[in-house]
Amino acid sequence: TFLEAGVQNFKLFKFVNELNQEEEKLAEEVNQIHLETQRMGNQGEEVQKKNMERKLEDELAQKQARAEELEEMGKEDSTKLRDMLKIVRRMHEELGCGRLINTKDSFQFDSSGNPIINESNMMVFLGIVEQRATELIL
Repeated sequence: TFLEAGVQNFKLFKFVNELNQEEEKLAEEVNQIHLETQRMGNQGEEVQKKNMERKLEDELAQKQARAEELEEMGKEDSTKLRDMLKIVRRMHEELGCGRLINTKDSFQFDSSGNPIINESNMMVFLGIVEQRATELIL
């Protein structure tokens, strides 16, 4: 029986040894899986970063295109405004508004003695032109 107990102890020792080895293998596999999960998570973050970067680049391109469009519209509006100011000046001169209505105290004048008409005082000059046109009609 002593011999049987020794054989039984050896079998149990061998079994515990095998369990320890298997536990080490499983721990290593868990470690590998954990590392792989982290690596995949980092790859997922990289994919998200690239997607966000692409999205931001697209938005930037759209904003730049819109800015260029608005700049072009601003140039067109500026050209239209200059043309309108020329028309107002011409009407002011041709109707003789400067001779009949005293504007010397109210406005700045250029080197040739004509009042400077700009976008801030254009409505005043249109009022003067309207008043003079009404006088001529009546």
